[in-house]
Amino acid sequence: PNQRYQPVQDQFNDSWDASVSVSFDLWNWGQTTDQTQQAKAQLEQAHDGLSQLRDGIAMEVTSSYLNLTKSRESIVLAERGVQQAEENYRSTNEKFKAGISSTSDLLDAEVALLQAKTNYTNALVDKELAYARLSKAIGKND
Repeated sequence: PNQRYQPVQDQFNDSWDASVSVSFDLWNWGQTTDQTQQAKAQLEQAHDGLSQLRDGIAMEVTSSYLNLTKSRESIVLAERGVQQAEENYRSTNEKFKAGISSTSDLLDAEVALLQAKTNYTNALVDKELAYARLSKAIGKND
């Protein structure tokens, strides 16, 4: 039975029903707009974070490259220091054999030579470390 007809009878009567429903929340106070602005701010923050990350990578690569260049130059200086210390030791040793130089002068020359060789070894190690840091910074896995 169709309940639109009164009294209720045990028979079917044709009827049509059409409706349109519109829903609008008046009390959200611009919540959708605020959520959109928040999403835009988060996107901008992500872009800024990416930019900072790229700048950090560029700075790390540049710094590592400059350290490698500096360590190569220190190897050259350390080699010159070893050559000078060897020449000083040779000269002091000749003077010692001739009796012109004292034992303490010879020991000082030996210590200077040992220190120069230690500086050279440290320069080589620093170069290898700088190379490893540069390789890591550019993502090269050797």
